[in-house]
Amino acid sequence: MTSTTKASLIRVLIPLLRLLPFYGGLYAVMIWEYVADEPPLQKQFYARLVMVLWGVLALTPFIILRLRPIFHLYCILFFCCIAFLLYDTFVPFRYVAPGYQGPIRDNGVSESSASSGDHVGFWVSYPPSVDAEDLFKAAVYVAPLVLAYVYRRHFRSWASSSSHSPEP
Repeated sequence: MTSTTKASLIRVLIPLLRLLPFYGGLYAVMIWEYVADEPPLQKQFYARLVMVLWGVLALTPFIILRLRPIFHLYCILFFCCIAFLLYDTFVPFRYVAPGYQGPIRDNGVSESSASSGDHVGFWVSYPPSVDAEDLFKAAVYVAPLVLAYVYRRHFRSWASSSSHSPEP
């Protein structure tokens, strides 16, 4: 396979592979209206903000990433988002409200909570077990960064191959 054919194939595949993270990005940006500061549950508050930032990064047009400083900033922000989402998923969270008198149902497998109205009595979470759905979600979260890297690596060869092609 020649480099021109490879560049043309990648040029066609990037928009197709970008569809799924694009819809994930639209969903993540739309949850902005549900971001509310809930004092005992700051972890949930920050997770929603990070998801909105991830959505903005997933929707960023790749043509902007041709400049090296912007591409580096994009990569840094993306790695920060992925790191926080990993932290949010795998680090357990435990909160018991001051003065809470009831029993804490701690099942040790998933999250459990007790709330009445706006008051949260307790909140306990545990790391999830990894299954195929989680791996698919992880691929969707990482896909924009991988595609941006491929785009950044090959856009010069697209420009040179299009300048050498005969005009109709």
